[in-house]
Amino acid sequence: MKLSLLTGREAVELAQSPAFQAKWKRLYASCIWATGFQHPDFVLPWYALYQERFLPVIVLAESAGGELQGLL
Repeated sequence: MKLSLLTGREAVELAQSPAFQAKWKRLYASCIWATGFQHPDFVLPWYALYQERFLPVIVLAESAGGELQGLL
């Protein structure tokens, strides 16, 4: 498992990537505890609105094959 920490512009650019969003949505769909506040449709506008006030931070876990396994 590979863990990554991204902040600022790097985090925003990753979150806006269509390929990453597809992985994110697959992870979201597979988690029975997921809430609407964890879906890209909520998170991305939130980042856009508050990026001047808060530093965007993403922590992610990926399998050796590149599958997204965890996201904070």
